[in-house]
Amino acid sequence: MRSCSLLVSLCVAAAAVGVATVAPAPARAQQVLRGRILDDSTRVGVVGADVQVALDDSVLVGRVSTGAGGMFAIRLPRGGLYRLQVSSLGYRTRTSRAFPVPEGDTVDVVFSLEPDAITLPGLTVEGDRPGPRRGREVFEERRAAGEGYFVTRAQIDSLKPLEVGEILELVDGVRVSWVQKTLDDGRRQLTPEVTSKLGTGCLVYAVDDRVMRPEDRLNPWAVFPLSALRPQDIEAVEVYRHLGEAPRELRNQAWIPITQNSGRTVRGMGVDASDGLVITNRYEELTCGMIVFRTRAAW
Repeated sequence: MRSCSLLVSLCVAAAAVGVATVAPAPARAQQVLRGRILDDSTRVGVVGADVQVALDDSVLVGRVSTGAGGMFAIRLPRGGLYRLQVSSLGYRTRTSRAFPVPEGDTVDVVFSLEPDAITLPGLTVEGDRPGPRRGREVFEERRAAGEGYFVTRAQIDSLKPLEVGEILELVDGVRVSWVQKTLDDGRRQLTPEVTSKLGTGCLVYAVDDRVMRPEDRLNPWAVFPLSALRPQDIEAVEVYRHLGEAPRELRNQAWIPITQNSGRTVRGMGVDASDGLVITNRYEELTCGMIVFRTRAAW
Protein backbone atom coordinates (compact mmCIF):
# COMPACT_ATOMS: atom_id res chain seq x y z
CA MET A 1 0.00 0.00 0.00
CA ARG A 2 0.82 3.13 -0.59
CA SER A 3 1.77 5.10 2.98
CA CYS A 4 3.14 8.55 3.60
CA SER A 5 3.10 10.72 6.80
CA LEU A 6 4.30 14.25 7.60
CA LEU A 7 4.82 15.62 11.12
CA VAL A 8 5.07 19.38 11.50
CA SER A 9 5.67 21.04 14.90
CA LEU A 10 5.26 24.80 15.18
CA CYS A 11 6.09 26.76 18.33
CA VAL A 12 3.61 29.61 18.58
CA ALA A 13 5.49 31.41 21.35
CA ALA A 14 9.28 31.42 21.71
CA ALA A 15 11.41 32.33 24.76
CA ALA A 16 12.88 35.84 24.79
CA VAL A 17 16.36 36.35 26.25
CA GLY A 18 17.15 39.72 27.90
CA VAL A 19 20.65 41.24 27.85
CA ALA A 20 21.87 44.12 30.04
CA THR A 21 23.40 46.04 27.11
CA VAL A 22 22.64 45.64 23.40
CA ALA A 23 21.16 42.23 22.61
CA PRO A 24 22.53 40.51 19.49
CA ALA A 25 20.04 39.51 16.80
CA PRO A 26 18.81 35.98 17.42
CA ALA A 27 20.12 33.29 15.11
CA ARG A 28 17.61 32.48 12.40
CA ALA A 29 16.35 28.94 12.62
CA GLN A 30 16.70 26.96 9.42
CA GLN A 31 14.14 24.77 7.75
CA VAL A 32 15.09 21.10 7.55
CA LEU A 33 13.39 18.26 5.71
CA ARG A 34 14.23 14.87 7.17
CA GLY A 35 12.82 11.60 5.96
CA ARG A 36 12.99 7.93 5.20
CA ILE A 37 12.27 6.18 1.90
CA LEU A 38 10.71 2.71 2.24
CA ASP A 39 9.98 -0.24 -0.03
CA ASP A 40 6.16 -0.25 -0.23
CA SER A 41 5.90 -4.04 -0.10
CA THR A 42 8.53 -4.91 2.53
CA ARG A 43 8.67 -1.61 4.53
CA VAL A 44 12.50 -1.84 4.41
CA GLY A 45 14.50 1.34 3.84
CA VAL A 46 15.65 1.98 0.24
CA VAL A 47 19.37 2.85 0.16
CA GLY A 48 20.69 5.04 -2.67
CA ALA A 49 17.32 6.47 -3.74
CA ASP A 50 17.49 9.84 -5.52
CA VAL A 51 15.47 12.46 -3.59
CA GLN A 52 14.69 15.80 -5.26
CA VAL A 53 12.89 18.64 -3.46
CA ALA A 54 11.07 21.41 -5.33
CA LEU A 55 9.68 24.69 -3.95
CA ASP A 56 6.33 25.90 -5.34
CA ASP A 57 6.40 23.13 -7.98
CA SER A 58 9.04 25.01 -9.97
CA VAL A 59 12.38 25.56 -8.19
CA LEU A 60 14.65 22.61 -7.40
CA VAL A 61 16.16 23.44 -4.01
CA GLY A 62 17.84 20.20 -3.00
CA ARG A 63 18.91 16.76 -4.17
CA VAL A 64 20.40 13.94 -2.09
CA SER A 65 20.74 10.17 -2.05
CA THR A 66 19.37 8.14 0.83
CA GLY A 67 21.80 6.52 3.22
CA ALA A 68 21.53 3.60 5.63
CA GLY A 69 17.95 2.67 6.40
CA GLY A 70 16.70 4.89 3.56
CA MET A 71 17.32 8.06 5.62
CA PHE A 72 17.98 11.55 4.21
CA ALA A 73 18.07 15.21 5.32
CA ILE A 74 17.95 18.44 3.27
CA ARG A 75 18.22 22.07 4.44
CA LEU A 76 15.55 24.24 2.82
CA PRO A 77 16.00 27.92 1.86
CA ARG A 78 12.74 29.16 3.42
CA GLY A 79 9.28 28.14 4.50
CA GLY A 80 6.73 27.37 1.81
CA LEU A 81 5.01 24.61 -0.13
CA TYR A 82 7.33 21.78 -1.12
CA ARG A 83 7.05 18.62 -3.17
CA LEU A 84 9.24 15.49 -3.31
CA GLN A 85 10.18 13.36 -6.29
CA VAL A 86 11.91 10.08 -5.46
CA SER A 87 13.39 7.53 -7.86
CA SER A 88 15.51 4.41 -7.49
CA LEU A 89 16.54 1.47 -9.67
CA GLY A 90 13.87 -1.21 -9.46
CA TYR A 91 11.12 1.18 -8.30
CA ARG A 92 8.55 3.42 -9.93
CA THR A 93 9.37 7.12 -9.68
CA ARG A 94 6.92 8.80 -7.32
CA THR A 95 6.03 12.45 -6.73
CA SER A 96 4.40 13.56 -3.47
CA ARG A 97 1.52 15.96 -3.08
CA ALA A 98 2.52 19.46 -1.96
CA PHE A 99 3.05 19.92 1.79
CA PRO A 100 3.80 23.02 3.91
CA VAL A 101 7.06 23.67 5.74
CA PRO A 102 6.78 26.57 8.25
CA GLU A 103 9.64 29.06 8.68
CA GLY A 104 12.35 27.76 11.00
CA ASP A 105 10.77 24.33 11.38
CA THR A 106 11.76 20.71 10.81
CA VAL A 107 9.47 18.36 8.89
CA ASP A 108 9.73 14.57 9.09
CA VAL A 109 8.57 12.57 6.07
CA VAL A 110 8.00 8.84 5.52
CA PHE A 111 7.65 8.06 1.82
CA SER A 112 7.23 4.70 0.07
CA LEU A 113 8.20 3.46 -3.40
CA GLU A 114 6.42 0.75 -5.34
CA PRO A 115 8.69 -1.97 -6.81
CA ASP A 116 8.87 -2.08 -10.61
CA ALA A 117 10.21 -4.54 -13.14
CA ILE A 118 13.87 -4.05 -14.13
CA THR A 119 14.80 -4.06 -17.82
CA LEU A 120 18.16 -5.75 -18.47
CA PRO A 121 20.26 -4.48 -21.41
CA GLY A 122 20.53 -6.99 -24.25
CA LEU A 123 17.58 -9.07 -23.03
CA THR A 124 14.64 -9.24 -25.43
CA VAL A 125 11.39 -10.89 -24.43
CA GLU A 126 8.85 -11.60 -27.15
CA GLY A 127 5.24 -12.63 -26.76
CA ASP A 128 1.69 -11.76 -27.58
CA ARG A 129 0.68 -8.45 -26.09
CA PRO A 130 -2.63 -8.85 -24.28
CA GLY A 131 -5.38 -6.33 -24.84
CA PRO A 132 -7.17 -4.55 -22.00
CA ARG A 133 -8.85 -6.94 -19.60
CA ARG A 134 -12.61 -6.81 -19.38
CA GLY A 135 -14.33 -6.22 -16.07
CA ARG A 136 -15.93 -9.68 -16.00
CA GLU A 137 -12.54 -11.39 -16.28
CA VAL A 138 -10.99 -9.36 -13.45
CA PHE A 139 -14.09 -9.77 -11.26
CA GLU A 140 -14.18 -13.56 -11.65
CA GLU A 141 -10.44 -13.86 -11.07
CA ARG A 142 -10.63 -11.88 -7.83
CA ARG A 143 -13.75 -13.72 -6.67
CA ALA A 144 -11.95 -17.05 -7.21
CA ALA A 145 -9.13 -15.82 -4.95
CA GLY A 146 -11.64 -15.84 -2.07
CA GLU A 147 -10.79 -12.49 -0.46
CA GLY A 148 -13.51 -9.85 -0.11
CA TYR A 149 -17.25 -9.78 -0.77
CA PHE A 150 -18.69 -9.96 -4.29
CA VAL A 151 -22.12 -8.85 -5.50
CA THR A 152 -23.45 -10.14 -8.85
CA ARG A 153 -25.98 -8.69 -11.27
CA ALA A 154 -28.48 -11.39 -10.22
CA GLN A 155 -28.28 -10.20 -6.60
CA ILE A 156 -28.74 -6.60 -7.70
CA ASP A 157 -31.81 -7.54 -9.77
CA SER A 158 -33.35 -9.37 -6.81
CA LEU A 159 -32.88 -6.28 -4.61
CA LYS A 160 -34.39 -3.85 -7.17
CA PRO A 161 -32.47 -0.85 -5.76
CA LEU A 162 -33.46 2.72 -6.55
CA GLU A 163 -30.02 4.09 -5.62
CA VAL A 164 -26.52 2.65 -6.08
CA GLY A 165 -25.81 2.89 -2.35
CA GLU A 166 -28.62 0.43 -1.60
CA ILE A 167 -26.60 -2.31 -3.31
CA LEU A 168 -24.03 -2.12 -0.51
CA GLU A 169 -26.71 -3.08 2.02
CA LEU A 170 -26.25 -6.62 0.67
CA VAL A 171 -22.67 -6.73 1.99
CA ASP A 172 -21.88 -8.29 5.37
CA GLY A 173 -19.53 -6.18 7.50
CA VAL A 174 -20.55 -2.85 5.92
CA ARG A 175 -22.79 -0.16 7.40
CA VAL A 176 -24.82 2.19 5.15
CA SER A 177 -26.46 5.43 6.34
CA TRP A 178 -28.01 8.24 4.30
CA VAL A 179 -27.30 11.99 4.62
CA GLN A 180 -28.09 15.15 2.65
CA LYS A 181 -25.06 16.44 0.73
CA THR A 182 -24.39 19.07 -1.92
CA LEU A 183 -23.22 17.59 -5.22
CA ASP A 184 -20.66 19.14 -7.57
CA ASP A 185 -23.47 20.62 -9.68
CA GLY A 186 -25.01 22.33 -6.62
CA ARG A 187 -27.93 19.94 -6.13
CA ARG A 188 -28.82 18.69 -2.64
CA GLN A 189 -29.35 14.95 -2.56
CA LEU A 190 -29.49 12.03 -0.16
CA THR A 191 -26.16 10.24 -0.51
CA PRO A 192 -24.85 7.14 1.24
CA GLU A 193 -22.20 7.18 3.94
CA VAL A 194 -20.64 3.74 3.87
CA THR A 195 -18.28 2.48 6.58
CA SER A 196 -16.68 -0.88 7.13
CA LYS A 197 -17.06 -2.72 10.42
CA LEU A 198 -13.56 -4.13 9.86
CA GLY A 199 -10.14 -2.49 9.74
CA THR A 200 -10.00 1.31 10.00
CA GLY A 201 -13.59 1.73 8.81
CA CYS A 202 -12.89 3.93 5.79
CA LEU A 203 -13.44 2.88 2.17
CA VAL A 204 -12.00 4.13 -1.12
CA TYR A 205 -14.04 3.82 -4.34
CA ALA A 206 -13.13 2.79 -7.87
CA VAL A 207 -15.19 2.51 -11.04
CA ASP A 208 -13.83 -0.19 -13.38
CA ASP A 209 -10.44 -0.01 -11.55
CA ARG A 210 -10.21 3.79 -11.98
CA VAL A 211 -9.71 4.87 -8.38
CA MET A 212 -11.18 8.15 -7.13
CA ARG A 213 -8.65 11.00 -6.88
CA PRO A 214 -7.23 11.57 -3.36
CA GLU A 215 -8.90 14.99 -3.10
CA ASP A 216 -12.32 13.38 -3.83
CA ARG A 217 -12.06 10.50 -1.36
CA LEU A 218 -13.44 12.37 1.65
CA ASN A 219 -16.76 13.10 -0.12
CA PRO A 220 -16.83 10.55 -2.97
CA TRP A 221 -20.57 10.30 -3.56
CA ALA A 222 -20.86 14.03 -4.25
CA VAL A 223 -18.49 14.00 -7.26
CA PHE A 224 -18.29 12.31 -10.65
CA PRO A 225 -18.31 9.41 -11.46
CA LEU A 226 -20.12 8.11 -8.35
CA SER A 227 -22.65 10.94 -8.41
CA ALA A 228 -23.69 9.90 -11.95
CA LEU A 229 -23.90 6.11 -11.46
CA ARG A 230 -27.31 4.41 -11.62
CA PRO A 231 -28.18 0.87 -10.45
CA GLN A 232 -28.84 -0.23 -14.05
CA ASP A 233 -25.28 0.80 -15.00
CA ILE A 234 -23.70 -1.74 -12.65
CA GLU A 235 -22.97 -5.39 -13.47
CA ALA A 236 -21.08 -6.34 -10.30
CA VAL A 237 -19.43 -4.95 -7.17
CA GLU A 238 -16.22 -5.96 -5.40
CA VAL A 239 -16.03 -5.02 -1.70
CA TYR A 240 -12.77 -5.29 0.25
CA ARG A 241 -13.68 -4.35 3.80
CA HIS A 242 -10.11 -3.72 4.98
CA LEU A 243 -6.69 -3.40 3.39
CA GLY A 244 -5.82 -7.06 3.98
CA GLU A 245 -8.69 -8.21 1.76
CA ALA A 246 -7.76 -5.95 -1.17
CA PRO A 247 -5.80 -7.41 -4.10
CA ARG A 248 -2.14 -6.47 -4.17
CA GLU A 249 -2.54 -4.27 -7.24
CA LEU A 250 -5.06 -2.04 -5.42
CA ARG A 251 -3.43 -1.73 -2.01
CA ASN A 252 -1.15 1.15 -2.94
CA GLN A 253 -4.24 3.27 -3.70
CA ALA A 254 -6.43 2.23 -0.74
CA TRP A 255 -5.93 5.30 1.48
CA ILE A 256 -7.45 8.69 2.26
CA PRO A 257 -5.60 11.89 3.27
CA ILE A 258 -6.28 13.18 6.78
CA THR A 259 -5.03 16.13 8.84
CA GLN A 260 -5.00 16.14 12.63
CA ASN A 261 -4.19 19.17 14.80
CA SER A 262 -3.27 19.02 18.48
CA GLY A 263 -1.87 21.49 20.99
CA ARG A 264 0.05 21.16 24.24
CA THR A 265 1.46 23.60 26.78
CA VAL A 266 5.23 23.52 27.33
CA ARG A 267 6.73 25.21 30.38
CA GLY A 268 9.25 27.96 29.68
CA MET A 269 8.54 28.16 25.94
CA GLY A 270 6.65 31.47 26.07
CA VAL A 271 7.77 35.10 26.38
CA ASP A 272 9.67 35.83 29.63
CA ALA A 273 9.99 32.08 30.20
CA SER A 274 6.23 31.72 30.61
CA ASP A 275 4.34 28.70 29.40
CA GLY A 276 3.97 28.48 25.61
CA LEU A 277 1.65 26.60 23.28
CA VAL A 278 3.07 24.08 20.82
CA ILE A 279 0.74 23.14 17.97
CA THR A 280 1.36 19.93 16.03
CA ASN A 281 -0.12 19.37 12.56
CA ARG A 282 0.02 15.73 11.52
CA TYR A 283 -0.52 14.88 7.85
CA GLU A 284 -1.21 11.20 7.28
CA GLU A 285 -2.59 8.72 4.79
CA LEU A 286 -5.11 6.43 6.48
CA THR A 287 -5.21 2.94 4.96
CA CYS A 288 -8.70 1.77 4.00
CA GLY A 289 -10.72 -0.93 2.35
CA MET A 290 -11.96 -0.51 -1.22
CA ILE A 291 -15.18 -0.83 -3.23
CA VAL A 292 -14.95 -1.44 -7.00
CA PHE A 293 -18.05 -0.92 -9.15
CA ARG A 294 -18.04 -2.89 -12.42
CA THR A 295 -20.10 -1.10 -15.05
CA ARG A 296 -21.91 -2.53 -18.05
CA ALA A 297 -19.78 -0.41 -20.38
CA ALA A 298 -16.54 -2.17 -19.34
CA TRP A 299 -17.99 -5.59 -18.51
